[in-house]
Amino acid sequence: MRVFKSFIYIVLLVPVLVQAQFPRIDSYKMLKNRKDIEVNTLFQCNQGFLWIGTNDGLIRFDGVDFKLYTSTDSLSDNEVVSINQGPEGILWIGHQNGSSTLYDQQYFRPFNPEEGLSVKPISSIFIDKQETVWFSTFGEGV
Repeated sequence: MRVFKSFIYIVLLVPVLVQAQFPRIDSYKMLKNRKDIEVNTLFQCNQGFLWIGTNDGLIRFDGVDFKLYTSTDSLSDNEVVSINQGPEGILWIGHQNGSSTLYDQQYFRPFNPEEGLSVKPISSIFIDKQETVWFSTFGEGV
């Protein structure tokens, strides 16, 4: 009987003493009055901003507010598919149409390489230790 009482106490007390932590999940509405936004890529820069590449532009989230940048802000194209940051803090932004944009924390400007632009969508941007910027594309390779 004594073993049975101990078993009952353990069964009743263990759930009270052991409680799992549940993750906190917040939901944000990025852009009011825009319903069909598709997120293509996410990137956190060294300043702590979260950059969200979408089919309708580039969104910067500072933890409170969302700011949308589009081709009217000098992006090469509104469809952003890849983002990376160089050691000097410059953001490299790849677009669906194969073009690229640079952002120096003040202004957007197009990147026009000597060998010309890709006509295929940029799938990824990589910056190596020698600060060489590599672009991979869908269909044309690196």
